[in-house]
Parts: sequence; structure tokens; C-alpha cells
Amino acid sequence: MMNYGMKRQENYVHFDRTDLDLSAQFSAEGKSVKILMIDWSRLFAPGHHPDGYFTKSGGVPIIGSPSADCASREALHKIIKDHPDYDFIIYPRYEEKISGLWPFYSKRTAKVTTRLAKIK
Repeated sequence: MMNYGMKRQENYVHFDRTDLDLSAQFSAEGKSVKILMIDWSRLFAPGHHPDGYFTKSGGVPIIGSPSADCASREALHKIIKDHPDYDFIIYPRYEEKISGLWPFYSKRTAKVTTRLAKIK
């Protein structure tokens, strides 16, 4: 009896630089204010989860290091929303400023600079 199947399942796609259209660099800022370690403005806002993920836009593929905080994700969302022709984000750079008296009050401002790419 013959069994046909894959010997090794590949779970990645290889792209060359010539397969992609890269954009110029784009920047955006996101802000987050937490009181008692909870971001109250995002907690009850329509279209947002409490942790800052945007439910209406779905996930945006990021090549590089994704951010863990909601201020940086908000900035990434603004960049993709302003440039809907692109497919994914390439190697974002994060600049963050944090102020306040943690855990009672903290204000985080994140500036994200990145390039966008689309498949030709």
C-alpha cells in the first residue's frame, strides 16, 4: 500500500526584494492613558478590545518585531488605515515616552516609523 503525503510541511513563504513594492517611510503616533493599570477609554470604546487590538480591521501582518502595548498598535493601525493599498508592515521602529506614577496613573506616547509593502 502506498501512502502519499508531504515529508516535511513548510510553513513559510520565501520572498525576494523584487517580489515586493516598498513604500517610503511613514510615521504615526498613538497614546494610551491608564488609571489603576486599566485603559478606561479603550475598555468601553466600540471596535476595540480592552488590550488594544482593533476588531474591525483584523490583524495586520508585521515582519519584524510586533509591539506589546496598545499605544504602538494604535500608531500601526493609523499607518495602515491611511495607506490601505499596502499588504503588510516591514520592520517598525518604536519610540516610547512613559510618564506618571505607576500603577496609579501612566501616560504612554508611542511614535512608530515603518515602511509598508505590497506583493507585486
